[in-house]
Amino acid sequence: MPCDTVTESTVDLANVDAQTLLDALRAAGWKVPSERLNAGEGFIAERGIDRLTWRPGQPAELRSNTTTPASIARLYSAQVVRSTAKRNGWRLTETAPGQFLVQR
Repeated sequence: MPCDTVTESTVDLANVDAQTLLDALRAAGWKVPSERLNAGEGFIAERGIDRLTWRPGQPAELRSNTTTPASIARLYSAQVVRSTAKRNGWRLTETAPGQFLVQR
């Protein structure tokens, strides 16, 4: 695909925890203003020319030429692992991108 091609797709993020999604996106370098989330309206996250629009209870809309829906889902899944480990006091080591070793 040419580098100037932007694809539009949806990402099934209708039932995710908003704060966990925000943490995942910010950790990956996305810019996310937080003021709209407090109003329950959702948010728009941007990284370069990539743009993710998320609203509670709806699939997210992704406009990108570098990011895939699967990569957003992987970001979220990895953040769930990190949050769960922190909440339970487990030691977490990332052995490879998206792969973790968890020790109690």
